[in-house]
Amino acid sequence: MLHRTKITSDNLLSLGRDLNSGSLAQAAETILSANPNLLESFGVSVVLNEAGESGKSKHVIFTSRPAFVSAFICRFVDSIKPMGRTFCNKSTLELIESFKQFSNSNDSKILEEKAMADAISKTLEKVNKWKPVSEITPKPESEDTNDSEISSNYFSKAFREVWESTHRDLDRLNRETANESQSQKAHVIEGIIGEVLEGEWIPLPLPGLVVSQHQITRIAAKLSRRGLGSTKAIIILSAILNAQNRAA
Repeated sequence: MLHRTKITSDNLLSLGRDLNSGSLAQAAETILSANPNLLESFGVSVVLNEAGESGKSKHVIFTSRPAFVSAFICRFVDSIKPMGRTFCNKSTLELIESFKQFSNSNDSKILEEKAMADAISKTLEKVNKWKPVSEITPKPESEDTNDSEISSNYFSKAFREVWESTHRDLDRLNRETANESQSQKAHVIEGIIGEVLEGEWIPLPLPGLVVSQHQITRIAAKLSRRGLGSTKAIIILSAILNAQNRAA
């Protein structure tokens, strides 16, 4: 565990130094050309502001510096790979959501740098608190699995982690706001009730809930329009959809 943590910490700190020195921007084209399939594996497209969208990717980031942003994502993913696929996917999705928030801003370059710096800082904090999968489940995560593949049980692991952390956050928030009449605000999106917790809409699915990929896409779009985060909602609802597909 300490070995993984040290490698990832060193990689992230190196990425931060490259970002501050400008060497990352200078090497952007080389880094991107060396990882042609990495962005595609995460369903990410990085395109010029006001440019057309291909429609093939789940996530599209608009930027005036597509090579630079793409290269940063590639380096970021490579730096946290030692922590395992679940950690890597979850952290990368959070990074992508941060990038998407500034895509139409006039200060996009400034916010790009802030999103990158925040991603490195927050991920380092998570690395220091990280526990290997083998301490949570009987079967440890395989080290020789192809990194370009997303394992079939990713969503079940991610769902459990998000669900447990969400309940811990809810308990903490309830304790802190025990004397307030409204600590959370309920929202029903696409017929699914949920609560807003620190800017994220968390679905509270009832037993027997059936969801579709199209419904999840519509929920993500509506949350974005309302200015609410959708990362945890997508993981939870995708886990339910994945379970439906396995049971079919």
